[in-house]
Amino acid sequence: MQPAQWIWYPGDYEIWLGEKMNTRRYYRGVIIPPFWRMDSNYKGIKFNKVVELSEDEDIIIESVGELAFRIDNRYQFPKNGHYTVPKGKHYLFIDVYDPSNVPAIKITGNQINTDSSWNTHCGDTNNLPVECGETAPNGIRFELQELFPETVGDHFYDFGKETFGYIKLSGLQGKGTVKLCYGESPEEAQSEEACEKLDVIEIDGLPEYTHTKSVALRYVKVLSDGVDVTGISLLYEYLPVEYRGTFHCSNEKLNQIWETARYTLHLNTREFFIDGIKRDRWVWGGDAYQSYLMNYYTFFDQDVSKRTLIYNIGKAPFTKHINTILDYTFYWFISLYDYYCYTGDISFVNKYMDRALEIIGYCLSRRDDNGYMNSRPGDWVFLDWADMDKSGVLCAEQVLFCRCLEIMSIFTRLTGKGDVEFFDSLYQEQRKKIDRDFWDDKEGYKHCDHAHKPTKYANIFSLMYDYLDGNKRKIAVENSLKNKDIMQITTPYARFYELDALCKSGEKQYVLDEILDYWGGMLDLGATTFWEEYKKDLSGTEHYAMYDRPFGKSLCHAWGASPLYLIGKYFLGVKPILAGYERYEIDLFKGDLAFIEGSVPTPYGDIEIFYDDTQIKIKPIQTKGILRFETKNPIHIASCKSIGNNRYEAELNGKELVIPL
Repeated sequence: MQPAQWIWYPGDYEIWLGEKMNTRRYYRGVIIPPFWRMDSNYKGIKFNKVVELSEDEDIIIESVGELAFRIDNRYQFPKNGHYTVPKGKHYLFIDVYDPSNVPAIKITGNQINTDSSWNTHCGDTNNLPVECGETAPNGIRFELQELFPETVGDHFYDFGKETFGYIKLSGLQGKGTVKLCYGESPEEAQSEEACEKLDVIEIDGLPEYTHTKSVALRYVKVLSDGVDVTGISLLYEYLPVEYRGTFHCSNEKLNQIWETARYTLHLNTREFFIDGIKRDRWVWGGDAYQSYLMNYYTFFDQDVSKRTLIYNIGKAPFTKHINTILDYTFYWFISLYDYYCYTGDISFVNKYMDRALEIIGYCLSRRDDNGYMNSRPGDWVFLDWADMDKSGVLCAEQVLFCRCLEIMSIFTRLTGKGDVEFFDSLYQEQRKKIDRDFWDDKEGYKHCDHAHKPTKYANIFSLMYDYLDGNKRKIAVENSLKNKDIMQITTPYARFYELDALCKSGEKQYVLDEILDYWGGMLDLGATTFWEEYKKDLSGTEHYAMYDRPFGKSLCHAWGASPLYLIGKYFLGVKPILAGYERYEIDLFKGDLAFIEGSVPTPYGDIEIFYDDTQIKIKPIQTKGILRFETKNPIHIASCKSIGNNRYEAELNGKELVIPL
């Protein structure tokens, strides 16, 4: 028999964590809770199982919360902390109540142990398989590291780079008030009136004080009244993820971009993938969509991906789009499919297929008379922080919804749940309607159903999801994505999509130049993490303003880390062909770089790559893959074959491969 595990109601741990996470946003001491529905975990849970014992069984029940134990509907009372279950067939039923935590139990015995075979419900008739783990669901383990700043002014301190944690004051003398003005920039920390984060602490003769609320900062200004502060440090708090993905090349600026992007993503990888560590600290579905993909090329942490996917859909019934945003609901389906492709974890898809069917049903119920998705009262169409018309029927939203229908047709086949023909038909119909109603041979896809200036978004998503080929692909790339005369994208968020689409269209050198220019531009301004928005034509403190506040912009935003994904997938060139890397591809590209090297994590270990003008070295994983590369030098070795246009390919069969060029 397997060792006993802790068991709890499925999804409640993530709901419980999310409630804590989404209520940690403060603006100058005032709590800013999310504007969307916040669910709570169930406080009272019923666990049950039918057992058949060959002899009497002595068991120990541990619990998070108060419990009541019944055997065949008769209440039992412990003797010396133990319960006895008589031999024979019995129905075990355990009620657990906890108003503050996730109710959970662990039963240890010889014949009876809690494990995944148990069921649970919350008092309704929906008896579900439990979630289980080695420990009770009581939070995430973070690491702490004490950091000390450099003094750069009168009671003004610099920690050297963006960071996150708990301020610690030491050498305190006297009684009075200490005011801490935090900043991601020196100007913000020096502005008591406008800094986004400000704490006022009462000191009553303590020699040392560690603040109880975490905060994002690089700089801090200490203002004290009646108290001398002689020491300050920060307890840097971080999730101990494993740094698996690596990258290095001949261009030091690109190396710095990659390292800065990884640090940016790590800071925003916590209980969930969050947007930014300074301002929102919320679990946004669109932000998470990008973080999942970056994660697959850096940490490959499946747990944080699953936690975020579970939390974003909340509890049933689904009555509002994720974060109230149409596109963010669509991204959930796409993210679930990406998770399956990279991890091969079909059991997770199976577990949440019923919710997926519920949510797609909600979307289908909100279509207009033409079968299109558009904004209803209370909905938010986001797409990007861009000055664009978001009224009416937006083509980009229809493309995203089309992708959801395609994914649901795939998932119904994989899981056997739902109507395959129904989703196949809807997907094909949606593809045809989008082409009929929105395609223009000069501009590619139009922005919306009424005449307005063209935008890039519909063309971007159509290219990303392989809905364009041949001449249509060329029109979308040249007349939309690379068109400098239409509205340009200024957020790393939308640049992620734009550059992904360009890479898929063969514009990798163009993308490499854009990464160096755009993300390199932030580094040139002193960035130590990547920003929520970057506009080249701004200067000075203009770069920090957003939302009508002088320091409203987040200077550490997860969606700023997209070079991790772009470099891993399109330059190191690694991606799964079959789910979970059962078969994979390496399509190398170094462009005008002298060399590239790095590693990409997979469920089977890390793929290691080196590529310069003289050779290619691949340390593959145990499954089968295919290597593709380009060289002007003829290759005459048995393992490689020409596929035209100076391109070659070689099979990867688990053995290290070295190809002289």
